[in-house]
Formats: sequence, C-alpha cells, structure tokens
Amino acid sequence: MREIARSEGRQFQAVMAEALEANIADRNRERPQPELMAHFRASVERNRRLMELLAE
Repeated sequence: MREIARSEGRQFQAVMAEALEANIADRNRERPQPELMAHFRASVERNRRLMELLAE
C-alpha cells in the first residue's frame, strides 16, 4: 500500500482508508444463504438427466 500511495502521490492513510472501505463494501454484498444453495445444488443433481434431455 505504501508503494501505491507513493506512486499516486497520496498519503498512506488515504490509501489504507480506501482499502478498508472497499473491503467492508465487499463483505456487505448480499450472498445467498448456505441452506438455499444446498437445496439448489440438490435440485440440480436430482434433475440432471431431465436437463440433459431438454438440452438436446
């Protein structure tokens, strides 16, 4: 981060604050609940043959 700050002519603290804000924003993005994804995967597996037939 020091190299980024130096190359962009910015203060280290400003680069650090920007990185922390980006990290927090990434963590706050909505993600599907694990149970929901498990049901989805099970459904895909259960219906795999049907999907193959429909794709033909």
